[in-house]
Amino acid sequence: MIRSSPNQNIKTFGTFGVSIVAAVQVVALNMVYNQFAVDLNDAENHRRETDHEDSLIAKLFVFTFINSYASLFYIAFVKTLVGQRLEGDPSVMVELATQLSTVLVTQLTVGKVMAYVEYVVYAEIRRRHEAADYVKAQQEEDDIAKSEGRESVKLPEPSVLEKEYSLPTYDISSEMIQDYSQIVTQYGFVTLFVAACPIAPLLAYGGNLIELRLDAYKFLYVHNRVIPMGAEDILTWMDALQIVSYIAVMTNSALICFSMEVIQLSLIYKLWIFFFLQYSILFAMYIFDRVVDDVPEDVSIQIGRQHFLRNRALMEEDELYKVQNKRSFRKDAMIQPENLLNKHIHRQDYVM
Repeated sequence: MIRSSPNQNIKTFGTFGVSIVAAVQVVALNMVYNQFAVDLNDAENHRRETDHEDSLIAKLFVFTFINSYASLFYIAFVKTLVGQRLEGDPSVMVELATQLSTVLVTQLTVGKVMAYVEYVVYAEIRRRHEAADYVKAQQEEDDIAKSEGRESVKLPEPSVLEKEYSLPTYDISSEMIQDYSQIVTQYGFVTLFVAACPIAPLLAYGGNLIELRLDAYKFLYVHNRVIPMGAEDILTWMDALQIVSYIAVMTNSALICFSMEVIQLSLIYKLWIFFFLQYSILFAMYIFDRVVDDVPEDVSIQIGRQHFLRNRALMEEDELYKVQNKRSFRKDAMIQPENLLNKHIHRQDYVM
């Protein structure tokens, strides 16, 4: 109805308003689906922590993928197919670009603002609790001093280390999964329909710069010092990123061949170009995956150096252990004749 209106202002502001409503709906339902995925995963009662995390990641990825990108897929392909506009419709691309940029900006803005408000509010609440506890402790000291007939002592205020120790612990198993979920969702917004909205990577880059500062503030002032932990990989998130990459190849190829006014050919030729473009990009991805190492060369050198130093330390410890055992053996060997002589004497006494 909005697009068919003769009023140009209604078309412009109506499309933008619908995009804002859809963006708010995506952000709100993502919160609901995330909590639903956590509750559903907890009810499954997995035996191992790895199984628990893998299952939770799969649920979060499926729920977030459907909720975040369903409207974009509808605008990009369903509207074109249902309307039988296979020759391309520029207004569809404009609507898709508006929807994508609005959802991405809304998600970045709402997420960053909510995180900042949460950190600031939490810091203020914690500061007031600490002040109230200090006042209460000082009042108790004043009452005790008054009852004992002595002068009250001013209690020392909590030190920086005591304040940091009282901060809550960063829950790696839950908060890190939520952070990865946001990253994968943002990666999908950037890659799936980048042909229709080339500015999406730039918007994501600006949002990530702000995210870096917010994370730094969170780890310095909101949570207790995080204990570093090693990990073999990023679990199922790597599979999720690869799936999004493969789908992005198909969606952008379809946008270029069918939904955009780039190729002015018949449907058969467009299909051939679509398959050729799609498999060419997939083949290029395979070549890059084989050529580019997963671990950079300088990192491999440092890992090899670390293994060498560790083995050297173990070898030195083993050699020291052997030397100590050898000395102990020699000491026992020096004592052994005397022990044998004592045994021989005692045996002669027994015989006599």
